[in-house]
Amino acid sequence: MALSIWDVGDIISRWLIYMGVAAAIGGSFIGALIRANANIQPIVRYIRLCLCLGITAVIINFFMAVGAASQTGFFGLFDGESLHLLWHGPSGDALFWRLFGFTAIAALFLLHLRRKPAAQASNRKLFFLCYFSGILALSYSFTLLGNTAELGSGASWLMALHIITSAWWLGALYPLLICYQLLNLASLYRVMRFFGQLTLIMVPLLLLGGGGLLSQVLASSADLFTTTYGQTMLLKLITVTTVFLLVVLHKHKYKHSLVPALNQVQMLTMKRNAIISELFLADIILVITAVLSSILGPVVLS
Repeated sequence: MALSIWDVGDIISRWLIYMGVAAAIGGSFIGALIRANANIQPIVRYIRLCLCLGITAVIINFFMAVGAASQTGFFGLFDGESLHLLWHGPSGDALFWRLFGFTAIAALFLLHLRRKPAAQASNRKLFFLCYFSGILALSYSFTLLGNTAELGSGASWLMALHIITSAWWLGALYPLLICYQLLNLASLYRVMRFFGQLTLIMVPLLLLGGGGLLSQVLASSADLFTTTYGQTMLLKLITVTTVFLLVVLHKHKYKHSLVPALNQVQMLTMKRNAIISELFLADIILVITAVLSSILGPVVLS
């Protein structure tokens, strides 16, 4: 299948949107988690960069859709009729909610996470308002387009669950690596242990949401092996499952190494290597997701 310039632009912009959403949800969570014990400016800079990329990608993705709809070359990006049609449809609604979500997260770390811990303690309501408003807006935007919009409210709930859990997990990985430079041994150990415990809950929820969506998109289980969409989704599920198994294996191997300092150092070193591996697999997952949601979709199965 030959890819047009609109297809390539759509895939790249979607990939950047996913990176921005992941950093907004997962990065902000880690920043808030370690705020009282470290200077989180490196994490704030990471979130800020990804938010800028995400906002830019959201706008580019919308205009890519305009250009693809107009089919009149480069200047089709600004075709008035196509622009008006998409702006007043689901694409325009998704653009609004994504920009709103990114703005809410930007307000979170500009108005809250950058404050001193003493001031932060009195503004927890601000944190929850910005953070959960951003999460809800971003996850809702994904229910307006593609497969989910055609499958009803059940699929919308599954999509929201899938987006929130995957963004929380994937977006937290790089900030966790930054924590190795920001935290002392005891604080780092507590953060890693807490994150590992949450991962054992969030990744199964991620698989539940993704599996539930897949069961509604595919006409039969055979489509998982006989269609391009199904095979690509199977690759994604295998990758996510591999990461989850690595997390379980790591936790089982080191669950008894809790007290001696040497064991903590060894565990943290192994955890760091595991996070690097997860980051590599996370990039693969985001690329696959971008392809699935753009050039591969329900039209393949129809």
